[in-house]
Amino acid sequence: MAGLAAVYQSSGTEVVNAGIGRIDVDLPDEIGDDDYLAWLDNALSSGLRQFDPELLKSDCFICQPASFLRREAFLEAGMMDVNLHLGLDYDFWIRLAQRHTLRKVDDYLATSRMHRGAKTLRDRSAVFKASIDILEAHYGYAPYTQIYGYCSALLDPRDGFFEPVRPSPFKYALAVLYGSMRNFRQLPRYWKECLGEAAIKLKGASPEVPRR
Repeated sequence: MAGLAAVYQSSGTEVVNAGIGRIDVDLPDEIGDDDYLAWLDNALSSGLRQFDPELLKSDCFICQPASFLRREAFLEAGMMDVNLHLGLDYDFWIRLAQRHTLRKVDDYLATSRMHRGAKTLRDRSAVFKASIDILEAHYGYAPYTQIYGYCSALLDPRDGFFEPVRPSPFKYALAVLYGSMRNFRQLPRYWKECLGEAAIKLKGASPEVPRR
């Protein structure tokens, strides 16, 4: 916690540790796929990055148990929107990042546990749908990654964390159709994103990255 206090005192930053500082993946033996475990560890390690508000336009990567902020910043950002059942933190981080500088601290501050009963895993389609609505409200655009995640969750009941989810042409086709409807004012941008992401997802049979 000494590093956390030092950041507050020296920089005047209102919010610290807006990201994941360390990741240890400990999954049940029942999964038993070494390739998947290696992939999952690598995928989650993408959270080990410095804070960039642009990243919030596509992903909620902030680990909230390890995030600290001043009361004044919390109030200025409008606090949590209690009318949202899902994505309260995502909506709040976006509003907060529009008003304050957030910084990542490389100290071990908290632990976040993934379990099958978590809303993020149990209600995947609803979580992705909420993220799409939030991103449209703030940025006027829903990225392919969130659109594809939603469509994938509609077609595949697996949770994408404990149970790997594979890409498929059917999920991609639905994502193109649904995303075009959601982003009809920015079709060239969305279709360009679809082509780029599809080349990656359909190239091999690697599992999909679990997203918020």
